[in-house]
Amino acid sequence: MGSIIIGMSHYFWAISLLAVASTLFVQVDASGRFSAVLWVIMGLAMDRIALYWPALSTWHPEFAAASWYLIWCIFNTATVILIVYYHRANDLKAATLTKYIALSCMAMVFLQALRLLDRLVAQTNLLESIYRFGVPAINIAVIGAIVIWTWQQWRQAKC
Repeated sequence: MGSIIIGMSHYFWAISLLAVASTLFVQVDASGRFSAVLWVIMGLAMDRIALYWPALSTWHPEFAAASWYLIWCIFNTATVILIVYYHRANDLKAATLTKYIALSCMAMVFLQALRLLDRLVAQTNLLESIYRFGVPAINIAVIGAIVIWTWQQWRQAKC
């Protein structure tokens, strides 16, 4: 099941990228658009970085595992910081989608940190299935929220 979800991730990113790109043709909430674009950029960047991890893990497996979880934590934390900074700089109120994305980023940080502790500090593998399904589930949920938000923005623009 996990491999099916991972294999489908490219399609989910394509759907979210198309949803975000479609907002260029209709006036939408700036808060939601910025957060959605940032989520997609962060996710696509991590997917690109993931291509290089097999080579790193053959070189030093523990370093690869630790850096993987830490990089995810850094990317998601940076996403939240950029969202907050953008909203303060432009005096924007956070949209519901923005709050959802920020909360999802923090959930991802929590999940990545727990997995790091589980795997490297406690040297167990207790959270493997939670991690394997949790990360794609969060991504799919946010992508679904982006698609629904985009559809709602289109509907509001037509009325």
